[in-house]
Amino acid sequence: MTRSAKHIALYLILASAMPLASCGGSGSDTLAYPTAPTVDLRPPSTPSPIPPVVTPPPVDRSLVTITGRVQYLRRSGANDLDVTFRTDDFTIVSATSTTPVHSGSLIGQTDFLREGQTVITEGRRDGEFLYATKITIIGF
Repeated sequence: MTRSAKHIALYLILASAMPLASCGGSGSDTLAYPTAPTVDLRPPSTPSPIPPVVTPPPVDRSLVTITGRVQYLRRSGANDLDVTFRTDDFTIVSATSTTPVHSGSLIGQTDFLREGQTVITEGRRDGEFLYATKITIIGF
């Protein structure tokens, strides 16, 4: 190989190494030569929306009417006028001494209630309990 061919080969090797030398180890993030702008293919980021405050649905405290037979009658309170009893497998009725009890044309207190009577109980349900607001005796 001639001297000029060696020089040309050396120049080509050095010229191809120049861009590598300019990128390495300078410690700065800027390049010594201009580059084309980069294209970001990701969609633009938007701030995440604040989730709405979820309030639980209100408990339905509307009046419920249940018909059943008085079972397991228990009395408590002053003059034994506070009562609890079952009307079915899923309901325990609780009535205070001020709960009106209707029997025909009579209106009285819970002392009208006896074991085995068929009653219509109106009140507010809370789980398996029914807090009576009115009791009507319809059968003995």
